[in-house]
Amino acid sequence: MSDTLNRLHITGAGGFVSINTLSGILPNLPMRVMHTGGGRVDVVVSSVEPPESTERNSLGDTISESEEFDIPSGSGELWVRCSSPLATAELSVFQIKPEKAAFMLVSEDIVSISTDPDNASIITGLTFEYDSGHWQLEAALGGIRNISGRTIAAEKGLISSHVVSTNSSTKILFIYSERSTDGVNWTKNPLSGRTESVSGSAESYGSKSSEAFVVLDQEIIRFRIFSGGANVTLSPVSFVVDGEIVTGPSTRWRLSEL
Repeated sequence: MSDTLNRLHITGAGGFVSINTLSGILPNLPMRVMHTGGGRVDVVVSSVEPPESTERNSLGDTISESEEFDIPSGSGELWVRCSSPLATAELSVFQIKPEKAAFMLVSEDIVSISTDPDNASIITGLTFEYDSGHWQLEAALGGIRNISGRTIAAEKGLISSHVVSTNSSTKILFIYSERSTDGVNWTKNPLSGRTESVSGSAESYGSKSSEAFVVLDQEIIRFRIFSGGANVTLSPVSFVVDGEIVTGPSTRWRLSEL
């Protein structure tokens, strides 16, 4: 998907000009350029203004009328000039909308919930049920890493777990999320805390909202859980219906970009 941002008129007499500056698209964001009329155009992708002696384009060649090309995210600034100093050209510039980031994770692990607030449990055994291609699983850390090449502004979803308690006392589960760029130093996400009451010697399957805001490229997000009482686990589901075994995960977590 893309939105037309601008139609640009360039002349050979002016040398190289920055399409990013003229169109308002920041460097490193994906865009499409279409040659809609006039002479051939030289194209260079560079972090600095190219020298006038540059004759070939870093994507392969110059472009002529009716040709188009895409600049992927992270490529740098786009510079163009008419191949002839006497020529003019018309270019249409489009901002390419990135595909929305989304994932669904599932775990079938039995996770014993810590009773220590300073050593809260992570969700182990996570695997992908769905990935839009913007995420990398960090199973050993109980989380997922943004590898989209961009900041993901906002996502919403659910985290659902099958909670099993094997003692007689009622206790409270404390749930929160956190983030890290290196997998070592973690920052608690503001307003991420939520609680759940767990009855003694009982099991339940419940869902909590999940939100993520301003997830930086290469940043990891994850949930942590601890309990106000002992003998609580996140456990997979299994029961028999019509002679067949029906199973379910201990945890399912999903997020979709807004």
